[in-house]
Amino acid sequence: MSYIQKLNVVYGDSETQEPHDAIKCFSTTEEKSRDLNKGIGGKHVWLVPVWTEDKNLAAEGFQFVDTEWKVDPRPDSDEQERKFPNLREGCEPDTRAYIRLFPVDPEFPKGKVIKAHLFRSEEDVLGHTVADVINFQNPKNHLLSTWGLAGVTTDINRQRGGSYLYFGWNTDLAPGP
Repeated sequence: MSYIQKLNVVYGDSETQEPHDAIKCFSTTEEKSRDLNKGIGGKHVWLVPVWTEDKNLAAEGFQFVDTEWKVDPRPDSDEQERKFPNLREGCEPDTRAYIRLFPVDPEFPKGKVIKAHLFRSEEDVLGHTVADVINFQNPKNHLLSTWGLAGVTTDINRQRGGSYLYFGWNTDLAPGP
């Protein structure tokens, strides 16, 4: 079985530079672009999974982090944040956002990630807070039940305009349809 180990962030200056293996986007609208910055400006940004056959190296989940503050260009500023590629590269205002791996917790295994997807919608289907997303009993969370997802991020486009955009994944414990 193949697992997703991590995500690479790929930048481009043109839609024609989209990587063939960028994570697919499902949509409730006609817009199915895999570009995270579609309709917002900045660089074209795609997520590309890095695969492994080694279950021990596989990711267990992901977290979207929206720093909501301007990027500090000084090389010594917030070194921890700078190690993650910016999903908002070239956007105004110059803020940072990134997706990082969940820390592995051997006490509470979440399964290993085997599939990942982007979801676009014209309406909020999950809510804007981490509590909304974690509340799997919430009837609004039809993304989780319909797709059998093990997890999903909050809206990647929160406070940026454009469509609602979510990143979700399936694991070997919740493989989905």
